Amino acid sequence: MALQMAAFARDAGHNVLIGAPEDNAYTAKAKAQGFQTHIYQAPDSLLVTGGEVFKQSILKKIIQGLYDFTPYQWRTHKAIQRQNIDWVYMAQQRGVLQIGPAAKLSSAKVMWHVQSGLRDDASFLNRASAALSQKIICVSHAVKDDVIKRAPKSAAHKISVLHNGLPDIKPQLDKSDTPKTHLLFAANITPHKGAHILIEAINKLPAAQRSGIRVDIAGWVLDEDYEAHLQRLITEYDLDDTINMHGYCEDIPPLIQRADIMICPSLERGEIEINGQQKHFAWKEGFNLSALEAMRAGAAVICSASYGLTEVVEDGVTGLHVPPGNASELASAIERLVKDKETTQEMGSQGRARYEALFTQEHMRSKFVKILEDLK
Repeated sequence: MALQMAAFARDAGHNVLIGAPEDNAYTAKAKAQGFQTHIYQAPDSLLVTGGEVFKQSILKKIIQGLYDFTPYQWRTHKAIQRQNIDWVYMAQQRGVLQIGPAAKLSSAKVMWHVQSGLRDDASFLNRASAALSQKIICVSHAVKDDVIKRAPKSAAHKISVLHNGLPDIKPQLDKSDTPKTHLLFAANITPHKGAHILIEAINKLPAAQRSGIRVDIAGWVLDEDYEAHLQRLITEYDLDDTINMHGYCEDIPPLIQRADIMICPSLERGEIEINGQQKHFAWKEGFNLSALEAMRAGAAVICSASYGLTEVVEDGVTGLHVPPGNASELASAIERLVKDKETTQEMGSQGRARYEALFTQEHMRSKFVKILEDLK
């Protein structure tokens, strides 16, 4: 996302410097795209992410924060001053909290691009992030509402909604010659994306329905225990001939092009037992690029009626909404579209039209450039 925004800004005539706390694959990709880069070298304590943060003791966090954070802010502040930076764009909340104080000290303004709903249990961090940001971009109105709810009321005037956009790939709209209906789940393999709900739904379909479909599950494996759990479910329900687990797939576009129906069963919160242990999760789907990729390819979408997903997929027009986590309702929606190929194809055509009208890369580019112009 950050490199896409950087390219939009560069194309609009702005000077762009890509900064990062360490040299990694991201900076390598930036260099390959012709961007100048700078490493704001962060101490290891500030590079800890995700669940690892919460494994550390509170005392250790405080000690490391006092020891590492202030010197890092001063070094970064001096670097930002030397480089005459006007705006610092952040695509992650962690970046706002890490770089925001240094940017503010340097009179550079912070732009925070919020990709999903904010954590319910991080009130102080949410408010601090909003306070450090002079501009907040939200990927959907659902995310905007969530930020306003969890940040100071004064943040509302800083917010603009910028839906994601994708470059065009011409769809294969005529799929009537394929013998089976092709269902696709294309998302990270992690509990909150709901692949287990899809498997439960397929198991609820009548045998005659299952014999007429093919289901592909593909995505980055973020949780190997969860991936193994999915495979066990498939075997337990005797669905090995129906569901194909790809894991990470280098070449996902052909799968999307062949899909008749994209399934996006994202969950908001819940728990799942894996290997005798309960895994808890909470998630607020800010947008959903898989749904948009399906619409671009002319496929119908069945998705959870959750947060930003409802802004991408129009219920009854480009696909169907189902309650999050309800395998029975998901099974009913799948059965309905598998039985009615004409409606499925019409929804795919409507989805393609909706993509062209609202969600192209050019729409996103023009709106982002307008935001930049309004900030001058």
